Amino acid sequence: MTISFLLILLLSQNIKATWDSVPDADFYRMFWGTNSGEYTDSTWTTKTVLKLPMIMFQNPVYYFAVKAVNGDGNVSKYSEETSLLMTSVKQDLEPQRNYTYKYFNIRGQRTELNASGLYIRCRFLDGVRVGCGIYEYIK
Repeated sequence: MTISFLLILLLSQNIKATWDSVPDADFYRMFWGTNSGEYTDSTWTTKTVLKLPMIMFQNPVYYFAVKAVNGDGNVSKYSEETSLLMTSVKQDLEPQRNYTYKYFNIRGQRTELNASGLYIRCRFLDGVRVGCGIYEYIK
């Protein structure tokens, strides 16, 4: 059992997490914490979409991962970790040196920056994703 994709969105009152379903999974456990790889909180769900109220998150950055569990008690490894910046950020989205960027719309579909609005920007260093966040692009 492996979870291959985890996306975290910052909405007006909630954090929305979504991930690929695992065929053998009966439920999932979402983990989060303020340090990479150190998860201090978690919750269980039977769905591949989870909304958590913003009031639960008081720090500026959180790291998330998910595990799948089946009825026999088999537990997957952690999904790839995804980070989320909890503040509103307005910044120039032009790439910085040594990083590559991929942009997604709020449905998680790959897109280009062609209109003002909110986008998900994932940053990669040497082909490895190092973080994602929601940014406002002003054309």
